[in-house]
This record gives sequence, structure tokens and C-alpha cells, in this order.
Amino acid sequence: MPRSSFVVRGIVALGLTVDASSAIAQPSPYVPLGTWESPTVRWSNRLAEALELRRATVDPARPPAPSLQLRTLQLLEDALLRKHPRLLEGSRIKAREFVLRRYQHNPAQLRGILAEAIFLDRNAHWRYVAKPNAPQHDVYLLRPGLPPLNGQVKVHASGDPSVYARDMIADYRAHRFLVPDDHVEPLREHLRQAGRFRDAGRVFRAGFTHDELQARCTGAFRAAAREKHAGFVSLGMAFGLSAGDVAWDALHGRLDTTQAVYRLLRSGSLVAVGVGTDQALRLSYGGVLRGTLRGNALVAAAVAVAEIGWLIHEHGWCQAFYQPSFYEAAVGGVSATALGLGVGTLLTGLAAETGPWAPVIGGGAGVLAGTAGYFGGRAATRWALEVLAPEMLRKQERLWVENARQVIQAQLTRAQAPIEWRSPLR
Repeated sequence: MPRSSFVVRGIVALGLTVDASSAIAQPSPYVPLGTWESPTVRWSNRLAEALELRRATVDPARPPAPSLQLRTLQLLEDALLRKHPRLLEGSRIKAREFVLRRYQHNPAQLRGILAEAIFLDRNAHWRYVAKPNAPQHDVYLLRPGLPPLNGQVKVHASGDPSVYARDMIADYRAHRFLVPDDHVEPLREHLRQAGRFRDAGRVFRAGFTHDELQARCTGAFRAAAREKHAGFVSLGMAFGLSAGDVAWDALHGRLDTTQAVYRLLRSGSLVAVGVGTDQALRLSYGGVLRGTLRGNALVAAAVAVAEIGWLIHEHGWCQAFYQPSFYEAAVGGVSATALGLGVGTLLTGLAAETGPWAPVIGGGAGVLAGTAGYFGGRAATRWALEVLAPEMLRKQERLWVENARQVIQAQLTRAQAPIEWRSPLR
């Protein structure tokens, strides 16, 4: 055989090898009919994804983690601000209000937006498309030297494969059709039976199940509701603390007119501190701390400091630390603030679906829980002092008995004093 024929055959073989390697490095988004599920294609797709991620760049505009607020709500805010720049005017507060409205009136759309945000959060090299109203593309992946790889994120609560199949006909330009993980296999099987093997090759996992998506969407909605109605919870907690203090003195017969006026002024100061701290949080960091564990801790700390300041004044400043009643009232106040804020915030989130009733339920729960916490804290402290410091209690009881004896003696002295008779004619 001539030497030239060997050269030609070598060149042809080399060209086929280069074509095969380039096909592995740059796979088509559409898989050839009948070969989409073969092992060769499956490993080619994995190799292509690895090369894509190695060459891709991360979007610097994505929100960093961790944050002061719930991660899901942060992602949802970021997505809404991108999709509705004019409506929301770049305000995170308006974005959270939008979450509350849209969850009650169009939850399916909100789940779709959150699905895109979660996918991008778990796939950092993918990005949002430039136009938020793009009909067939939701996300894309930049590949230097190659055309961008685009994707469409679809979520249907029913999980009906026929509905997804109709969407794939309309969204024929999307290279990847991203659906919840538990909807992938039923959709592929439906397309396989219909003979739509190329569409089956476009189906990919979004990285989350539908139940997970629904749970995270509900969690973001409740977090937004807790933030919006946090002021009512703080107000209810302060009223509960004040009501517990007044009720305790009334039950023990230590509340007269003078004490009632004093308690009223003291309660007003506690309410002002609680509401003022909540409003300060509203103006800080875009209000993201309101309704969270950190925000509640700051409000509780401010109210507790004000309460303990009043108690130290009432019990004689330095002498307060030697009186059991001071510790009882202090622990009762701390438990009232903690329980009032905790229960009120929890019920506000759980009752978020009720709409306007959520702040009423949260505030009322704060009042009741705060009052119960005050009584429970004082009773528990009394029991602890009886075990740990019984002599301190006995000393206070002897002091109360002595004060009561002096009051009774003074009343008897006034009653036994002779009455001076004066003539009305004088």
C-alpha cells in the first residue's frame, strides 16, 4: 500500500479523535434520539459540567452569607429587588411587604421566584438573566469561549408531568429545564413514553424537593410577618410585665392610691422603653433584626435594665441586694420579658396566614405570657430562696411583722386618744 494512503488515514483518524474530544468538552444541550440515557452520554454530561464550572465565574452581586436575617428571606428579597426594581424602589422593607401580599394572593408566583433564588444560591456560577421578564430563560451560565448555557426553572405544586411537558414545548429554547428533584423521574418517564427523548435530555434537578421549597417559602413569609408585627409583640410584653407587677401587689394587699399612681408611671416608662427599642431596630440595618432572636434579645435587655433600675430605686439602692423581694421581682421581670417576647413572636408567625389578626394574636399572647411569666418567675425565685437562703427570708418576714406592728400600734394610739369636745357656739 502506498505511503500516502497511510498518511491520509492517519490524518482522518486524528480528525475523528479531535472531534470526539471536542464533543465531550462542548456537548450539545440536546441529546441525540435514542442515546440520551446511554453511559457514554451520561459520563460526557458529567465531564462537561465539570469543565463548565471550572471555567465559569461567580456573580459578585449575589447576597453574601451569613446574614442577620433568615437566609431564605434574604434570597427572596434579592430576587424581588432584581425583578421589580421600579415597584420596590430598591427598598428591602417594601420587598418584605411584597412577600406578605404575594404569599396571600399569588403563592405560586412567589414559589417560582424563590425556586430560582435557591437554585442560584446552591449553584454559585449561575446567574440571573438581565431581563426579569424573559419568556424562556430564568438563569444562565457564562462559559468563556462558548455560548452561554441558559436554563428555565419550573415548579408546579401538582407535580403533573403532562403540565411540565406542555411547558417544555413552549420553552423550547431553554438548554436545561430545571424542576424539583421529586418531579424529575416522573417527568422523564412521561417524556420517554411519549417519544420525546430530546426533551427528556433537557430535564435536570433543581437541587431541592417541592416540599422543601414550600416549607422555605412559608418560613420566609412568617419571618416577614414577625418583622412587620414585632412592635405589637413588644407592646404586649411590656403591658404583661406591668400587669403582672400590679396584680402581684394587689393580691398581697400592698397597692393603695399612691402605689397605683406610681405603678402607672413605671408601667408607662417600661412601655416607652420597649416600643422605643423596637423602633430603633426598625431604623437599623433595614429592620432585619425585628422579630428575630437577636432583636428580641435586645428589646428584652433594654426593658430588663429599665425594670431593674426601678427595683433598685424602690428597695433602697445598695440595700436592694440584701432583700429577697428584689430578687423575686427582678427574676419575675426577666421571665416576663423573655416569655412574653418568645410566645408573642412565635404565635405572630404561626398566625401570619390570618392577615390582620396576626398582630392582635401576637400582642395578646405577649400580654398573657408576660403576666404568667412574672408570676412564675417570682414563685420560682421564692422557692429557690427558701432552699438556698432561708435566713434572708426570715429576716424580711420579721421586718414586715415589725412594720405591721408599728402601723397597728399607731392606729390604736390614735383611737385611744381623748376626743376634745368643742361647743358649736364657739
